Amino acid sequence: MKIKIHLDQKRYSSKPQQRDIIEINKSITNKITECEIRDFIDMVGNNGQTFMPGLMNGARKKENFVGQQVYGLDFDEGITFEEFMERAEELELYPAFVYKTFSYTEEHPKFRAVYINDCIFEEWKGANILLKMLRYIYPESDKACVDASRIFFGGKANLYVNEDASINVRDVAVCLQAYIFKNKKSNCSKVIKKIGENLGIKVERGILRILAECSEDTRNGSRPVYILGLNQNSSIIYYIEENEKSYTQHAPGEYTRRIIQHKTIQDIMECCPLAKEFYEKGVDHDKKFMLATNLRYIKGGRNLFFQGIHDHVEKWEADWKTILINNYHPQSCKNGNCPYVDQCRCKNMCEKLERKITVIKHKRDYITLGEGEYLLQRYISDSINDTGKDINLIKAQTALGKTYAYCQLASQRDPNSKPLMIALPTIKLQNEVYDELIDRNLEVYKTISVSNMLDEIGLDELSEQVYGLYKKGLGAKVKTLIREYLLNNKDLYDYQKEQLQECLDTNKHLIGDKMVVTTHAMLLRLPETILSRYEIVVDEDILMTIFKNTGSVSFDELEKFIKSKYITVDNKGRIETIMQMPNGTVDVTGLHEMFQVDLERMCSDESDISGPIQEFLKSSTFHVNLEAERIDYFTNIPFPKVPMTIISATLNENIYRNYFRNRYIELKEVHLIQYRGTLKQYTAYSMSRSFIKNVGVDLVKRSIYNITKLDDDNIITFKMLDPTKSIYLGKTEGYNELKGKNICVVGTPHNVPFIYELIGKYLGYDVSTNANSRKENPSSKAETPEHDESVKMNVRKVRNEYYSFQMMTFENKLMQELQFYFLESELEQAIGRARLLRFDCTVFLFSNYPCRQAEIIQDDYLLDDMSRK
Repeated sequence: MKIKIHLDQKRYSSKPQQRDIIEINKSITNKITECEIRDFIDMVGNNGQTFMPGLMNGARKKENFVGQQVYGLDFDEGITFEEFMERAEELELYPAFVYKTFSYTEEHPKFRAVYINDCIFEEWKGANILLKMLRYIYPESDKACVDASRIFFGGKANLYVNEDASINVRDVAVCLQAYIFKNKKSNCSKVIKKIGENLGIKVERGILRILAECSEDTRNGSRPVYILGLNQNSSIIYYIEENEKSYTQHAPGEYTRRIIQHKTIQDIMECCPLAKEFYEKGVDHDKKFMLATNLRYIKGGRNLFFQGIHDHVEKWEADWKTILINNYHPQSCKNGNCPYVDQCRCKNMCEKLERKITVIKHKRDYITLGEGEYLLQRYISDSINDTGKDINLIKAQTALGKTYAYCQLASQRDPNSKPLMIALPTIKLQNEVYDELIDRNLEVYKTISVSNMLDEIGLDELSEQVYGLYKKGLGAKVKTLIREYLLNNKDLYDYQKEQLQECLDTNKHLIGDKMVVTTHAMLLRLPETILSRYEIVVDEDILMTIFKNTGSVSFDELEKFIKSKYITVDNKGRIETIMQMPNGTVDVTGLHEMFQVDLERMCSDESDISGPIQEFLKSSTFHVNLEAERIDYFTNIPFPKVPMTIISATLNENIYRNYFRNRYIELKEVHLIQYRGTLKQYTAYSMSRSFIKNVGVDLVKRSIYNITKLDDDNIITFKMLDPTKSIYLGKTEGYNELKGKNICVVGTPHNVPFIYELIGKYLGYDVSTNANSRKENPSSKAETPEHDESVKMNVRKVRNEYYSFQMMTFENKLMQELQFYFLESELEQAIGRARLLRFDCTVFLFSNYPCRQAEIIQDDYLLDDMSRK
């Protein structure tokens, strides 16, 4: 771990002389040194180098303070080193090191303790609070240790070293309370209340309100809070709730705004095009004044402003003073007639600088709806007639009319050419396209879904038996089962017999003499000999169908299988190895599926084995889940090696190329068409499943209704919020009932991380993790893949094609792309139900993953409520 500190480079073996002290005082703030903690400990404690804990931008003055991470306490009398360490151990509040000061003698053993905070506090107030709490814990410390600008001389030798020790303000507060409770039992509440008043911290029921929360979950609402600092590694924000005395010291009605930290001219120019013009070319007086009212709320804003002023400096000095005395608000872009107001779409420069989401591309070269329709029809026609193609991808927005386009081409197709086979993601869409083609008087065959057909004709018992066969991997026996059922049940209705016979005769219809409408799932099961008879058009992203082919098998089922007489030696050894791997391991499965005859015998002879053993044996990648005592897996579905055209609004070219490494991919993309309707996206909260559970479903619903005034019929969200709905995130494709209506989409449809890792591993991405050893067998010597802590998901600043934003994601860019591909696919499909391309309606989207063409609204929208925690 590295720290930043002001450090004098000269070594001393005794206290510096007065002339040296004067020189140190002048020069120590000239440079901020960044060094490893172990080096800092050695340079100060053993080499006698002087340091100053508070970081200054200039002379040693409070107004020049820029941050502090290191804190020191001097002990000249009143406590021995042994007593100090005893209290440290009792409270588990350890310094990084303690050293003998130059005044140390055996008779007067003076020493200094140095603490390292886990993050830099960038404001004097926060640093002062932390230092004062340390002093409350050690009242024997020198009362002069109250100033971040104080210089500390080095020492003659270290008494104690713990370079791994660090503190944080929340834990220090807990230690302080523990110390008070022990030593001031009779009036501890009064003492803590007094401390709270002195520090400006709210005390609630005898507890200092110093808190720590994940940056994504921090929701202060209207509470008077003060942010102390952010731990960049853990994304933990430390803050205090201010007491009323501290909070109300501003005059009534006075405008107060937190100062924006650490912004350079380059940061400001990249954020604000008017500021870029100000620094590079110059702007008129009114624009300068508007910029000044914003820059005053940025730390170092005066200096930043005057770096752009080259004439009439004295006049602008007076203007700046006026702005400060009159406490001007940041002037809005609209009120200041900024020429970039429509481009930036923000309230003012301060608001944009503090945005979590910023637009990368401001201008779009949109094409018209008519141009888009023409290009889509041309691309589909060219692809269908391309005899030399392998896989042609066509990317086009939802509602552009792809169904109409290929149905129109089907009706115009030469009867002597190959018939089309059109594959849809759902049975609902399959039925709709089939009806459309029938209405055009075309001869079409619709493939049958066995499970769906059995449900429709009311054969529940047979349906359960079929499900059981599929679950055990015995799908090849389904037709045999149906055949036997027909023979043994003569009392079936005629329509039931017809449907069952139709299921048995499916392949008889797939001889290439007529058009076929099928599903993605059926397409992936058909042999290439049948598929080669057709010109294949895949509607929607078929990789999504494949990537959702995940499952899990319990340790109990695997342990039963290991004991089975039908397991091979290789499979047994590999499964035993997998079950001994550390928690979180993701790797290639490396198993072999059972011969059908052995599988049938095992299911017959060993009926207690009921899990998806065969599916696991066929799987491509696995994930060890020790907490749930199961193995999760992804099974790739072998993709037919036949030419085809794939049309979707959400496909990702890079992922297709990574998946089809040995296939020739050609992409045609219809340029973006501007929505006729409006997409309003509210990004203040993630609206993930866990977030909604945490704040409460009722609060979320009331807050969203407060904005949209839409009832439940027009809301698309997670199935868990309304299990009765037929449309929800993850199942929106093909639903046209909401077209032209104002709708609301609520949720960021994250998958659990291992889903991305399973697929990423199959695609060849680096998905190594810092796995935890299995508790039952910590000394296991089973060979496992390497693990790398960097892959762990964390809140990171990332970007997609349109925006820069913060998201809980992976460090690996390919894994980020995979995750965003999943999110975009689900959200764009949900948004597309309103058909914004063709209808003047509004979609309200509540998610922190920014979607294209959205009007981003980053304001807090949750209603104040007691349920907000």
